[in-house]
Amino acid sequence: MNMLSFFTGRPGWSEGLFILVVVLLIFGPKQLPVFARYLARMVGELKKGKDEFMDELNKNDENVDKKDESE
Repeated sequence: MNMLSFFTGRPGWSEGLFILVVVLLIFGPKQLPVFARYLARMVGELKKGKDEFMDELNKNDENVDKKDESE
């Protein structure tokens, strides 16, 4: 079996459950809500950064198209 084939595809419910158990063991039940809020903020910031990046790419695309039309 190719080792890379282990990492292909989307994670299923069993992998999610395993990660949840490991996080619970590492942080404990009292710190789990704090960790979840931190993780949610981090995901939100990543999405916001992705959206800003895509907006910049779209603006640059529009500028290039306008430049090509004027020539």
